[in-house]
Amino acid sequence: MKFILAALLVAVLGFTANSNAALVENGGGLIYDTDRNITWYDYSYKGPFEVGATWDQAVSWASSLTVGGVSGWRLPTSDICEYENCSGSEMGHLYYTELGLPYGTSISPANQFPFNALQTWENGYWSGTEYPEYPVSTLAMYFDFNNGIQGTADKDGDPWGVGKYALAVHSGNVVAPSPLAGDLDTDGDVDGSDLAELIATPGQLAIAEFAQNFGKSLGPGPLGFGTISGETGYVLVESSTSVPSFHVNQIEFGSGYDEAQISVVAQRGEQILGGTPGGSSVYSMAFSYEILSRVEGAMLLKAGSDIIYSDPSGKKTNYLVSVGGTKLGVIVSRAFLYPPGTPYTVPQAQALLTSKLQDIQLSTANVSSGDAWMKQILHVFAYNDQYVEVLRTAYDQIDASTKENTIVYITRTDGADAFMYY
Repeated sequence: MKFILAALLVAVLGFTANSNAALVENGGGLIYDTDRNITWYDYSYKGPFEVGATWDQAVSWASSLTVGGVSGWRLPTSDICEYENCSGSEMGHLYYTELGLPYGTSISPANQFPFNALQTWENGYWSGTEYPEYPVSTLAMYFDFNNGIQGTADKDGDPWGVGKYALAVHSGNVVAPSPLAGDLDTDGDVDGSDLAELIATPGQLAIAEFAQNFGKSLGPGPLGFGTISGETGYVLVESSTSVPSFHVNQIEFGSGYDEAQISVVAQRGEQILGGTPGGSSVYSMAFSYEILSRVEGAMLLKAGSDIIYSDPSGKKTNYLVSVGGTKLGVIVSRAFLYPPGTPYTVPQAQALLTSKLQDIQLSTANVSSGDAWMKQILHVFAYNDQYVEVLRTAYDQIDASTKENTIVYITRTDGADAFMYY
């Protein structure tokens, strides 16, 4: 877990904030607000058609969530304050106090750390607080992260059928369960602090199982290379359903990395696979895990070579992660044609996606019961926007049965990204 003081935000971002404000990352998209004693789930619900939700839809979504093995989620509450500087509400407190943003500042990837999923949706986010009217309220409070305004809106959305986004919050400190038996303090390893907790509260785990895992740790932490933006924070909530999904995000490499940094990335790629892949694929493996660990809370459970299959010669996945305690397989690929700038076509994209999605179905059928995952992610790195749009078009043309129980995760690379492809 990482402890982020508001004083650090002042130093880095230049904003004025309450020096007592603090947020704690609990893994799996869970962020604890120590001031309010609430836990945020870092995910923006966009409604059934991704054009916003009605208030009733948002309330239903939050109340039906199970995150980190915990139910009982709700929409954030509000005071009855309208327009600017309404820091008494839970979203207002997050915006003005925890993130230290002055009125009129638009939320962005650069100013929302440790969050990743807050959006500048023009209609704002629903509060769970109804506006007091007699006899029945048709209005509810909302908060707009685009500018810090709080107000009221019709629960049914605007006349054009566009609603609002929603965040979920839970009372108290919710911590994502560790997939590593014996990691009682959920810090990613089994060590002396876990032993002390087991002694203080016996019966949590069989002594033999604890002893077997003592000294073990979950996968490596992120390297911190690249700036990530776009559609992130969806994996945990979508891992519990077989409905397929498609998301696009970006990683910016800037001016690139020196030889020593590239060597570190290569070593990480080898670690993810449990061997030495050929060519530049080592970098795509490394950055696949880099992105999933940083924005989805993924923790490496097994390198590719360590996953056990019924048929060792059958189809396999690249690596195995846990997100919020849920096992997910990951297959990585790249959409690129040489020389750089060569246009990508829909048939080429459809062939790539279909082949990899079929591999996912085969590897899911082949994996042993001990390593079986709930769902698989197909992570494709795309060279530019033209590749992304062609992949999107091709994905829409693939039949539903091939896409079932998968998350297709497209990451466009920007900046000095040649090392990723050739």
